[in-house]
Amino acid sequence: MVLVGEPVDLVVPVPLHWQRGWQRGFNQADILARGVAKQLGVDVANPLTRKKPTQPQFGLAKAVRQKNVLGVFGFKERQQGLVRGKIVLVVDDVVATGSTIEECAKILRQKGAKQVWGLVVARA
Repeated sequence: MVLVGEPVDLVVPVPLHWQRGWQRGFNQADILARGVAKQLGVDVANPLTRKKPTQPQFGLAKAVRQKNVLGVFGFKERQQGLVRGKIVLVVDDVVATGSTIEECAKILRQKGAKQVWGLVVARA
């Protein structure tokens, strides 16, 4: 897949908090990201973490959604070399306001990503 003339280097799923992952037994964004990465012929990485649990975004007003994810994501410093100078595609299952993807992109850019794009499967 080529975006704006340059190929994607890396696919990153939006992380779940470990508690929600344990409850569900899977991360749907991770499953989608692996499928996309396979089609693109690039690697999947999980450099992002969710530092604290949040309430589900579905059904929340835009301002509440933005506040809900503000400062929620962290970065695994040992993986900074994976994103530096790369075009990163962040994958999530659903988007309503884009707050989650924006927060993930902000951190990836701070850690040196050249560009960050978002891909979602559905719009709420």
